[in-house]
Amino acid sequence: MTLTDALQAQHELQVKSFGSDPKTLNDEEKLEWVRWNMLALMDELHEALAETGWKPWAKSKHINRDAYVSELVDAFHFLMNLMLVV
Repeated sequence: MTLTDALQAQHELQVKSFGSDPKTLNDEEKLEWVRWNMLALMDELHEALAETGWKPWAKSKHINRDAYVSELVDAFHFLMNLMLVV
């Protein structure tokens, strides 16, 4: 699957799930779309980080792989949403 294919699938998901086409938003709606997708993206990345033992001062050096990958998939959806409006 190419990035173009992934973006098309994401676009279809947004239209089917929420009944709104991100490609047809006016400027004000695009700004709101960007704001909440950016916040959601950052939150998902924080959730992914929480699935790792990233702290150099802590003893745990773990990665909860399945949960980590799941959070990154969620983050990728929000990143693609951001790409849909540009």
